[in-house]
Amino acid sequence: MRESSTANDTGHRRKRRSQASAADRAPDFHGAAIVTGDGRELPITETMLRDAFEKLESASRRDFRA
Repeated sequence: MRESSTANDTGHRRKRRSQASAADRAPDFHGAAIVTGDGRELPITETMLRDAFEKLESASRRDFRA
């Protein structure tokens, strides 16, 4: 029974390494990416969203004061 447990553990480790390697090769955009003019896909990050919302908020304050 001990051998089967060890073999099972090894299989799980191999699977995790395989999944990590796949993640390194192909980033997971969760469906949110910007396609550049040359066809590259760039993931939309939290920082990008925060910057965009800050710009919108700033612009709306300027418009409100005018």
